Amino acid sequence: MQSRLDDLKASGDSPNDKKVETKVEMVKLEIERGKSEVDESLAPFAAVMAGIQKIEKHVETINLLKQRSKQEVKDDAQRKIMEDLERTMIASKREARTVKSELDRIAAENAKLEDQGSTTAQIRKNLLNTHARHFQEVVIEYQTAGDAFRESLKERIARQARIVKEDITEDQIEELMNSPSPGAIFQSAVVRLDDRMIDVVHEIEDRHKGMLAIEQGVKEIQELFQDMACLVDLQQETLDVIEKNVLDASKNTKEGEKNMIKAEKHSKNARKAQCWILFIIAVVAILIVVFVILVKH
Repeated sequence: MQSRLDDLKASGDSPNDKKVETKVEMVKLEIERGKSEVDESLAPFAAVMAGIQKIEKHVETINLLKQRSKQEVKDDAQRKIMEDLERTMIASKREARTVKSELDRIAAENAKLEDQGSTTAQIRKNLLNTHARHFQEVVIEYQTAGDAFRESLKERIARQARIVKEDITEDQIEELMNSPSPGAIFQSAVVRLDDRMIDVVHEIEDRHKGMLAIEQGVKEIQELFQDMACLVDLQQETLDVIEKNVLDASKNTKEGEKNMIKAEKHSKNARKAQCWILFIIAVVAILIVVFVILVKH
């Protein structure tokens, strides 16, 4: 378009200067009108982009909280992490609902513009699909971060449960994970626990609360995906990818728990084997000493 303007200006020395100037002005008006249409079409998406950017920041926060949770050992620090996680999850769901509401509103406006034969209808439709897909990508990142944090919490809870109750079974650990009151499983042992072990039980309860907050957040996001399928003309393969990511995350979480349990069993067996070996060596050494003493006498 700019080269067209330059060509028209270059021919300005011809006898038809006035006609050329008129054409130049018409081209300028055409450019401005095109810019105006694009700007007008983009304006409704400002709130959508702002919401998406906030969710992206929440994803970063969830990842940082997961790292802090692995490193912190103090009760107060862990409790603060779980509180921050809950606030972040609530804020993420609020932003996701706001973005979806804006996309719904824009979709309804687009339908009216199409009925009126507006020239901006197709531009807005393309922008709607682009922003909807961007929104889905960000929410998938949110799900992935949440699932990773939840798996980390479940692994930590299982380890701490075995510290508090050494003879705890796999079924009891599964019951603990699904229970709204995880501390109840240790109720019979609480009277025999020292202050440190009671603190560990409280840590389990705090982490369990964070785990439930993540599960609820992921569930609500999945429901939002279903609504998004009715919002715009998205390809079925896109929705299949979303569903696969959710199922894979759940599968990986369960496999991670099983592997962790197996690893802990192997570790315990290895420690027992070491103890038996040391015991046998000690017995043999004692027998040798006794034999030497008897021979000398």
